[in-house]
Amino acid sequence: MPINTEPRFVGRAWITPAGPVVAGAIGSWTITYEVGLYGYDEFARLKIACRFASDWGTPQFTDPAAANYATVRLESRSPTSVAHLSWEPRGYIRPWFKCLVVSIRDGSLYPGDQVHVTLGDRSRGGPGSRAQTFRERGCEWRVLVDPFGTELYSPLAASPTLDIVGGDFHRLVVIAPTTVRPGEPFDALVKAEDVWGNPCERFTGDVAVGVHGCDIAGLPRRITFRRGELAVASMSALRVADAGRETRIVATHGEHHAESNLVRALRPSEPKTWWGDLHGQTRATVGTGTIEEYFAFGREVALLDMMCHQANDFQVTDEEWRRLRREIDRFHQDGRCVIFVGYEWSGMTPGGGDRNVMFRGDVAALHRSSHAEVDDMRDAATDCFPVT
Repeated sequence: MPINTEPRFVGRAWITPAGPVVAGAIGSWTITYEVGLYGYDEFARLKIACRFASDWGTPQFTDPAAANYATVRLESRSPTSVAHLSWEPRGYIRPWFKCLVVSIRDGSLYPGDQVHVTLGDRSRGGPGSRAQTFRERGCEWRVLVDPFGTELYSPLAASPTLDIVGGDFHRLVVIAPTTVRPGEPFDALVKAEDVWGNPCERFTGDVAVGVHGCDIAGLPRRITFRRGELAVASMSALRVADAGRETRIVATHGEHHAESNLVRALRPSEPKTWWGDLHGQTRATVGTGTIEEYFAFGREVALLDMMCHQANDFQVTDEEWRRLRREIDRFHQDGRCVIFVGYEWSGMTPGGGDRNVMFRGDVAALHRSSHAEVDDMRDAATDCFPVT
C-alpha cells in the first residue's frame, strides 16, 4: 500500500529565494525539506529532481571555490544524524532523471527537523550556481520522499517552483517568410533576445525598421518595446508588389543591427517555402513548458508555418491525448499555422525504433508502443508493438 502523502505525514518543502530567476543567472538557492509526522529513517534517502530537459548547472561537491558547488545541512533533534549529498543523473523515473540525493546516516530525523540543500553555496568563495538558460513558468524541483527507507519514493503534494524569465537585451532578431506571393499579405516580426536566445522581458527601447531591397508596403517605421512585456513585435498585412523582387527587413537599436532572412516575391509557377517544427515535446513527456506554450511560441514568436507535438506514446494518457486535441483546435489556423495531430511511436530499436506519427486530418487514433508510464490499462489492446 502507498504511504499517506498528506503534507502533515510526509512533510513539505520550499525554495529560497522564491522570486523570478533570470535565465542563465548565477546565484544561490536553498531548497528546504521539513520532516513530517512519519519522521525519516536512518539510511533513508531524499531526492530532489529536475526535468531531463533542464540545463541547470550540474552540482559538484568537491571544490567550494568553483561554480555549482552544492551542500547539505541538517537542523535536527538527533545529536548523531548526518546527511550526505550526491548526484544521480538518472535517479528517478522519466522525465525526473536528474537528482540531488540526500542520504541520512547515523540516526533518524524527527518531525519538524529540516534538511537544507543549497545550490551554488557561496559561503566558501564559490560564485554560485548557473540557473537554467531557457524561459519556463513553474520550473519545478520535485521533492521525492521515502521516510521508511524502502527505496519507493513519493512526490510531495507541492514541490518548489521558480519562474525562469528572459534576461537583459543582447541582440535583435528579425523573422520573415522566405517566399511570398506578390500583393498577398504576410506577417513578419522583430524581437529582442537575451544572450541565451530567449525573448527579453526586461527591455525598454525603440527599434527603427526599414528594408534592404525592394519596398514592403505596410511596414512600420518604428517599434517600441516596454519592460515587463515580452519583447516580440508582430508586423501584419505586409506586401511586396512585384514578382521576382527580393528584400530584407532591417531593424536597428543604437549599435545593434539585424536583418531578416531574404524575402522573395514568387513568379506564378514557383512553389512557396514553408517552415515548421514537426517534433516538439513539452513537460507532458520529456520536454519543458505546456502544450499551449509550445504552440503559442511556435506560432507567435518563431513564426512557424506548421507544427506537430510528438509526445512519447508510452507517457500519453487518454486525458493528455484529449488535451492535445483541444489545444490543436485552439491554435490551428488555416492559411497561417497548420498544426498536425501526432505523437512519437517510441518503441525500442529491436521493435522498430522511434517513429514520427502525423495525421493529415482530424481523424487520429493513438496506438502506443506500450503503456510503460500509463497506469490505465483498459485500452492496452490498442497498443502496436512491434511497428510491423
